Amino acid sequence: MLLFCLGPAVWEGPHSAAARAVLPLTLAFNVLAPRTRAGLALLVAGNLSVLATPSLLRDVPSDTIVLAHDAHLEFRGGWYGWERQGRESWRWCTRGAVLVVRNEGSKPRAVGMSFRVRSPVDTTIVFDVAGARQTVPVAGDRMVPVELPPFVAPPGETSIRIDSPDPPWQEPGGDGRQLTVSVYDVRATVAVVR
Repeated sequence: MLLFCLGPAVWEGPHSAAARAVLPLTLAFNVLAPRTRAGLALLVAGNLSVLATPSLLRDVPSDTIVLAHDAHLEFRGGWYGWERQGRESWRWCTRGAVLVVRNEGSKPRAVGMSFRVRSPVDTTIVFDVAGARQTVPVAGDRMVPVELPPFVAPPGETSIRIDSPDPPWQEPGGDGRQLTVSVYDVRATVAVVR
């Protein structure tokens, strides 16, 4: 019953705090439930929140995305934390944000990347990958698909810089973050260069 009384702040974020907020009550309920046949039914009904556990553990956002067994994508400077709504997750960046492809293998890798971006205002985003630049215009509050041209990632680290000639956007009365673009659904293909 307490779940119905919790405020909106407890339900926000990538992993809602609702299950944690009622955990002490759930444990006390489990200890105090009668040890009878009817008590067993009550115990099962009182623990139905356990069914939400897989959705809390699925797709836990991380600063590192595995591209291949020895190739990873890392979110480095200029990124804010993960945000999530339903099954969709994204990260906001400010100007000069950096993604790094870390090739831990001994051979160069051909990497192709695609994702979607969105900005609250009209802006231009510049992607600088291994010396090649790609400019993408983004209309305010519209999702724009981006596909970076394939590039070679030698052993070690290859940086992808995300920048904009436009000033970052700051939400009026917001939390003071300097927002340039949000990035969704990062996907990559990786192949060994022969």
